Amino acid sequence: KGGDLDSLERYDDAIKAYDACIQKFGNETDTTIKQNVAWAMNDKGIALSSLDRYDDAIKAYDACIEKFGNETDTIIKKYVAKAMNDKGGDLDSLERYDDAIKAYDACIQKFGNETDEEIKQQVAEAKKAKESSDLLRRLAF
Repeated sequence: KGGDLDSLERYDDAIKAYDACIQKFGNETDTTIKQNVAWAMNDKGIALSSLDRYDDAIKAYDACIEKFGNETDTIIKKYVAKAMNDKGGDLDSLERYDDAIKAYDACIQKFGNETDEEIKQQVAEAKKAKESSDLLRRLAF
């Protein structure tokens, strides 16, 4: 439901749907349900970011990273890697370049040796974004 609302740009309603999913299923142990919760946590951050609520988005990404950062399931790891990158992007939007670089570095360090193509893509994006953040950081001073 949240994804459908996102696609309609009904971000506030999408956030409510994500929160409902997280609240209802957040403590489940079934892998498929945990995958859906990780997705909801990450997409909640994206919806918040779409509303320029970057600090709240960063909190949503951090919650996903904290809750699922040690999971071994590949799908969940994809959402964690994406949350790390999206967090970096929002930190860039706030002109917090040093913190953005740390977020990208965390993704690179944690997932740099992964073999899954989607996770490798997140690492590649983190490396590219890190270079951009570093350039922006140097230009800002």
